[in-house]
Amino acid sequence: MSTIDELRLRALPDTEGAARCDVRHDVPAVVFSTGGYTGNVYHEFNDGIIPLVIVSRNGSRAIENEPDLARAAARAGFRVTVLRPRPDTELAQMYRVLNGSDVMVGVHGAAMTHFLFMRPGSVFIQVVPLGTDWAAENYYGEPARRLGLRYVPYKILPSESSLFRRYARDDPVLTDPVAVNAKGWQVTKKVYLDGQNVRLDMARFRRRLREAYDHWAAQRRRQQSQPL
Repeated sequence: MSTIDELRLRALPDTEGAARCDVRHDVPAVVFSTGGYTGNVYHEFNDGIIPLVIVSRNGSRAIENEPDLARAAARAGFRVTVLRPRPDTELAQMYRVLNGSDVMVGVHGAAMTHFLFMRPGSVFIQVVPLGTDWAAENYYGEPARRLGLRYVPYKILPSESSLFRRYARDDPVLTDPVAVNAKGWQVTKKVYLDGQNVRLDMARFRRRLREAYDHWAAQRRRQQSQPL
């Protein structure tokens, strides 16, 4: 129990200057702590209450040209922070960074659960590698929309995948991921989850950055036009 902090709840009337909630629910809430139980934010939220086994993975689905992405975002008008969470990174730190940002960009994977920390109206750009369309949409895309985020998927082309350098151009791994995934979870995991990185086509991806910036600008104009 040494890793679990004590939580105290206080009810405050509006007159005492309590922070305004961005999202309200009409159902009871359950608060629990996993206390560093799994080290994986996705499973902390989804599996932390029941026993589980985590297959750890490192290095897969990385953005090989991440510096190019950071520079492109800065040129598009964003103040860029590259967040590299470690197993010992406090959840509160993750919350502060993401709740204070307007746009999050990341490759499909467990870390995309961090969209839960973003404010309604923020933009979530998920890079979708080959063979991950269904999971990207159902695990993160649809839930993000339900929470009021602007969800912008970026489905990579075969040429943006590291698999493009390993397989023939007409191989089903590149041309028919649905058929490859139909062979079973172990094949999906080996080929598309553990065996793939991405190299973004920055000419294509800049359009997503522009969409995110235009969305932010439109929101700002609406806010400024509202009477105080």
